Amino acid sequence: MLFADLQQTSGSRDMAKRAQQVFIFVLCFVALVAQAEKPPAYRGGGLQVVSVREIQRGPSTDAARPPFAGPITYVALTLTDQRSGDDDWFATVHTNLSGSALAGATSPFVVAILDSGAATHLVGYPDAQAMGLQGANLTPNTFSVGGVGGMIDVDISEPVGFFAHGLQHVAGDTSPSFRTALASNQPASLVGQANFAGGVNPSFNHQAGAVVPTLLGAPFFGAFAVSIANRLPVSRRVGATSYRSPSVRFFANPSDPQLTNLQHRVFLELWPVPTPFTIGYIPDLVTFDRPGSPTAIELGSLFSTASEVFLRRGANTSSRKMIVDTAAQATLISEIAATELGINLSQPQFEVEVQGIAGSTNAPGFFVDEISVPAQGGAVVWSNVPVIVLNVGGGSIHGVFGSNLYANRDVVFNGIASPPYLELSGPDIPTTMRITGLRVTTNGMVQVDWFAEPPPNQIVLESCPDLETNGAWSAVATAEFAVAEGSLSVSGRVDRLFFRLSAP
Repeated sequence: MLFADLQQTSGSRDMAKRAQQVFIFVLCFVALVAQAEKPPAYRGGGLQVVSVREIQRGPSTDAARPPFAGPITYVALTLTDQRSGDDDWFATVHTNLSGSALAGATSPFVVAILDSGAATHLVGYPDAQAMGLQGANLTPNTFSVGGVGGMIDVDISEPVGFFAHGLQHVAGDTSPSFRTALASNQPASLVGQANFAGGVNPSFNHQAGAVVPTLLGAPFFGAFAVSIANRLPVSRRVGATSYRSPSVRFFANPSDPQLTNLQHRVFLELWPVPTPFTIGYIPDLVTFDRPGSPTAIELGSLFSTASEVFLRRGANTSSRKMIVDTAAQATLISEIAATELGINLSQPQFEVEVQGIAGSTNAPGFFVDEISVPAQGGAVVWSNVPVIVLNVGGGSIHGVFGSNLYANRDVVFNGIASPPYLELSGPDIPTTMRITGLRVTTNGMVQVDWFAEPPPNQIVLESCPDLETNGAWSAVATAEFAVAEGSLSVSGRVDRLFFRLSAP
């Protein structure tokens, strides 16, 4: 999780006069299967979960329990030189690709995380190099971002254009141009924001191991309605990296007839400024001809639920508004909320090691009996919900509504509607599961690799010794903290050559 403290605090125009602080949050949580022998580290947005350790057995699984980790939503991103004059500090909205590639660009596009929990757009150092966001395209100004391990400074770019679309519209390699890759499927649907000053990780941070992800933040949700279709997963290999993501579509019209009406509508508002907003940067207070801050919604506002989210654990309850973060794979609550729920932080049910940009920490995890949020079409209710207890913004944020809560639902995030809203379908997206690898280790154990999308709340590995003479299947291992992929190790089962996966 990242936050930024903007030192420039004055200037002309209403937004500049009111600006005091910009907070940039990158709340991205990834769970790993606790039963795997040595689960690999996985890097999500700005927070890396190194491992998950189960301490107490969690509740028995049920249909309403969400998985521990939801999907990461990726988009294809290209940058252009589209900007306004030096006296225009506000981002512009474009429904077609505008401008030319930046000088020095070596790649037509990069892959970015779609992150409503970040108050501006960020570009990692390798992607900034590939897109030409270096040299003259950077200002001498910086701002600070930090997380669980400390703070680092990142550069502020000159105003440029950020244009994106879902990975479903992109060829599986970076060799064709971005326009060519889109030519067979609605190239005009590439949309973006121009005159946008983003954050760029400099080379010395990257070389020191302080990795900043490339992401499109809350300002993109303040310019376009976003459809996230978990029922239409897409897999793409870009360069040496494979990505899996829901399909994504952007709409500039909040009432576009192609926007699907889903079953539950949860109303949203901006926090900390729940008013009509502008999206722009504060100019350099000395020269006024370049950005002195990254572009953001006023005061770095993020989208939160307009109604209080209700949490219950036994007889204890807690209810406040929660930030909605498409890049937070797990649901998070503050220590204040945990205290109201009667949670003893010294006795966690599971523990998560999280790696920030400058260090790591262990975060306790618990199951809460119920989470519900008011919605048109009927309240949305989850039971036996795994949550991480971690303070964000000094504890001022009560909780984060993670993507695990809609892992098996389609989503419409309409930040440009009045009032803005998040629509969720019913939990009716079936899970596709397959075994992707099977091997016998030297110590006589069988390792089974699996993939499941969307992830269920529990994966069960079953085996059968002989399908012809004995068709009885029996459970041999389970993954309580189910995510999209993982590995299970089974001992003493070398004679059982048939395996299958199931989900309760």
